[in-house]
Amino acid sequence: MMLLFVAFWTNIFFRKYKFNFYEVIVILCFVVGESMLLLSLEPIISKYLKIPILNSAIYWLVFAYISFAIGSVFERKFSSYLKAFSAYIIGMLTFGILASIIAIIYDIIIK
Repeated sequence: MMLLFVAFWTNIFFRKYKFNFYEVIVILCFVVGESMLLLSLEPIISKYLKIPILNSAIYWLVFAYISFAIGSVFERKFSSYLKAFSAYIIGMLTFGILASIIAIIYDIIIK
């Protein structure tokens, strides 16, 4: 569900390119799927290496990978990577805020 919001913001930030919404969703599914594979290494690393700073480094590595991959699809410039990172962060925040609002409304209705 979150990818819909990230795709929306990616389309807004990269609107001069001729990718439609569904193409951006396919690109994001591929990139986020690969990043989930990277994140699946985190429990293994944290269990055997016991280095606490390494756990947060993996998350930053995943954010950097997502920004690099999305930015590379559109154009290989620093501004593209920055826009890709911004689109991902804003999409995550939009999803989180909307999910929280829906949960609050649902809780009010139930009570």
